[in-house]
Amino acid sequence: MENFVKIIEDYKEWKKAINSVIDDNLSQIAELIIDTHGENLFISISEDSSQNSILGPFVKHGVVINRNQISNDLYIWFYKNGGFYLIERNDNHALNIAPQYNFDSKYQFINGSLNYRARFEDEIEFVIALLEWSDSLIEILKLRMDKIVPKEARAKLVKVIETAQ
Repeated sequence: MENFVKIIEDYKEWKKAINSVIDDNLSQIAELIIDTHGENLFISISEDSSQNSILGPFVKHGVVINRNQISNDLYIWFYKNGGFYLIERNDNHALNIAPQYNFDSKYQFINGSLNYRARFEDEIEFVIALLEWSDSLIEILKLRMDKIVPKEARAKLVKVIETAQ
C-alpha cells in the first residue's frame, strides 16, 4: 500500500510539472512553430510511411496554429487519430471554434476532421510528439540563421537605401 501511495504522490507531482511546462511555454511553443512554418497551415510532425496509401502519407500527428483576430491569442490544434485537439489554457474566446488551415494536397484526408478540446492525455501526446519533432525545428532555425546575419543584413539594407536616394 505504501508503494501505491508513493506512486500516486509521484504522479501528482509529475502531472503538476507537465502542466507547468504547458502553461508556462504554450505561447512560446506556438511562436516557434509560426517562426518555422507559419500560421494557418497544417504541418505534419510525424508520419508512418509503412501505412501510406494512394491517398497520401499516413499522418500520426500534425499541428495548426491559429490566431484569434480579436484577442491575438494563439491556438494550437494538435492533429491525431483523425481529429484536431485544441491545446488551450482556459480561454473563454476558444468556444465553438474550429481550426482554420491551408494544407498540401497530399493531406486532403484531414478535411472534415472532428474537433475536440484536448484532455490531459492529449496534451501529453502533443508534448511527446513535439519533443520528437524538435530536431526538425532546430534544423530549420539553424538554416534560417545561417542564411542571414543581422549585422550584414542591416549594412546591406542601409547601402541599398543610400544608393536609392
